[in-house]
Amino acid sequence: MMDGSKHHRSRFCLLRSNFSGKALITTLASKAIQRRSGYCASHIHGKRYGELFGTMGLVKNGVDMAMMRGASQLTPEELKAGVLNLRDSFASLERNLAALLCRRWQAHQTDSGNTFASQQCPIHGMFTFTLDLHRSRKGELHVCEQVLIAQRHSTLGWPFVLVFQRDIGQEVPISRLLKAAATDKLFQLVQSRGEAVQQWLSELSMATFEAVVWFDQLVMHCQQPRCKVAIVASAEEVADDIIT
Repeated sequence: MMDGSKHHRSRFCLLRSNFSGKALITTLASKAIQRRSGYCASHIHGKRYGELFGTMGLVKNGVDMAMMRGASQLTPEELKAGVLNLRDSFASLERNLAALLCRRWQAHQTDSGNTFASQQCPIHGMFTFTLDLHRSRKGELHVCEQVLIAQRHSTLGWPFVLVFQRDIGQEVPISRLLKAAATDKLFQLVQSRGEAVQQWLSELSMATFEAVVWFDQLVMHCQQPRCKVAIVASAEEVADDIIT
């Protein structure tokens, strides 16, 4: 039987496409996400995921280079190119996933020159993973590995993206990530993480039928009127309700 705590105690968000099919919007965030980011549930809910946490937001709102630990060895040009290429990489991934949700699993198409690793998910959708530079509310920057699973409710067909996060700054320092992004080697770096990502998913039991049930129940919760309360309620409490 699935150990539900492995899921709802993890850093995860549930995302939906916006009406234009070009952006991913956060509908639910776990307590672990709130603790790591420093943002409360009410601030996270309804925000564009990539702009709230990642380099899309860094480019839009500005970044303090002094917060980039170990990045002093990079030139200003490398720092700029690295951040911009990371932004473009996630923006491309976001467009693909948001469009996929709107197409409801019609023939899958992707932009050329992707810098994320993708494969078909056995549960009706697409599984992908990537690296990005995330910033907390206090301005702290860290390398974040993300697994995004685009799928739909197994019986009702509602499409969502479930994204898991973890810090991997020990394995991939900020300087290495930015250097790879600046020199067009981000895809190779992401691909080199494939085995570690598979192990991570295995530890989360994400290949089990019970995980699909858990996902379905999260989606159902977000579709119910009381989901509006999730703006102030924690996702961990929601998950506790589901599992019990």
